[in-house]
Amino acid sequence: MKPVIGTQIAENLKGKVSVLTYAEIDSTNNEARRYIQAGLIGPALFIAEKQTGGKGRLGRTFYSPEDAGIYMSLAYPLHASYNEALRVTAKTAVSCLRGLQANVNAALSIKWVNDLYFGDRKAAGILVESVPGDLGFLWVIIGIGINLAETEFPEDLQDIAVSLHAQNADRNAIITSIISDLLWELKNLSDTTYLETYRAYSNVLGEDIRFGVAPDFEEGKAVEIDDQGALIVEKTDGTRIRLSSGEISVRKQSGSVSADEEKEAKHEGPDHTETL
Repeated sequence: MKPVIGTQIAENLKGKVSVLTYAEIDSTNNEARRYIQAGLIGPALFIAEKQTGGKGRLGRTFYSPEDAGIYMSLAYPLHASYNEALRVTAKTAVSCLRGLQANVNAALSIKWVNDLYFGDRKAAGILVESVPGDLGFLWVIIGIGINLAETEFPEDLQDIAVSLHAQNADRNAIITSIISDLLWELKNLSDTTYLETYRAYSNVLGEDIRFGVAPDFEEGKAVEIDDQGALIVEKTDGTRIRLSSGEISVRKQSGSVSADEEKEAKHEGPDHTETL
C-alpha cells in the first residue's frame, strides 16, 4: 500500500490538527493519552503503520499488522454537555462510513454502537476514551482501526473480522475524508443530522437481538435509535428499554447467534439500560 504521509494529511486538513506518524507503536490511543498527560495543546492525530498492542473495547486487542490498514487516534478537547458527549461514538461511525464510501468500493453497514461491517463481519472498530482536562473541558481520544488490505487473520479472528481488500486504496485520502468530516461533527455536537445516516445504514434495526451480561442474556427486537444514539429494544414481554452503551448480538432466523457474535458475547460488558 502507499505510505501514510503525515505532512500531506496535515496540509489536506488545513492545519486544523497536528499530525504525528509512527512506523510502529504499542497503541495510538496510548500515545494520545501520553501526549495529553504531557500537556498537549489543541487537537492532534496519531497514525501508525503497525500497532503491537492495538486497543479494542472491553480490554480486547485490535489486530494491526504492518501496511494493511488504518490505525489512528484523534485527541480532541471537547466542550460539551454529558448528553452531547454521548454522541461522539455514533458520529465517529458515520464519519468513518462517509470517508470509506468516498474512497473504497464496499457496501458497509453500522452495527450499534461502534463497528462498521462488510457483509456479516467486522471491517472497522472505534474505541472512544476520555481524559479530564483543565478549565472544565474533556479530552476525548477517538481510536479508529480499519481492515483495509489484510490477506489473512489469526485463527481466532477469522470468523469475526474481514478485510475490505482495498490494496490500492489511498490511505491519505481516506484519513483526510474521515477526519475532516469528524472534526465538523465534533465542532457541531448538538447537530443531529448524522442520525439520518446512522439509522439508514444500521444493520440491527428490525432485528432480533440478545443483550446483557453472560450468562443472564435478555432478548428483544431493536426497534429504534433515539436522538442520543441510544438503541430502543422491545423485549419479548412487550416492554421497551433504552440501551445507551454495551454490546448486542444479532440473532439469525434460526434463533442462533452467528459465530463471530458468539465469540464477542463471551466478553460483553454491562449494558446501561433504562426502562421506558
